[in-house]
Amino acid sequence: GFACYHVYPATADSYVAVGALEPGVWANLCRELGCEDLIPHQFSPDQGPAIAVLTAKFAAVTAGQWFERLGEQDCCLTPVRTLQRCNCGLPRDANARREARAMARRA
Repeated sequence: GFACYHVYPATADSYVAVGALEPGVWANLCRELGCEDLIPHQFSPDQGPAIAVLTAKFAAVTAGQWFERLGEQDCCLTPVRTLQRCNCGLPRDANARREARAMARRA
């Protein structure tokens, strides 16, 4: 995969999804992270070094903190949501929860 389109682990068992496929968005992300040297390597054949650098950067704080810092910038990243961490409005009653899970499986 590409460093510009990758999921990175952050602290507190959280993850950051990056979808910076457009060159300008990739450049913005790299500048915001202080990794300007990665800009020309967006689609280089060897993505290992870029992924390693970004993995180290994103490991510094939680995905939520990254989103607070960069979410309003043109960087195309988001915290990865899990059912365990989201408040997705599932009903509290056990029968209604079973019905909601069954509907989700059919979708």
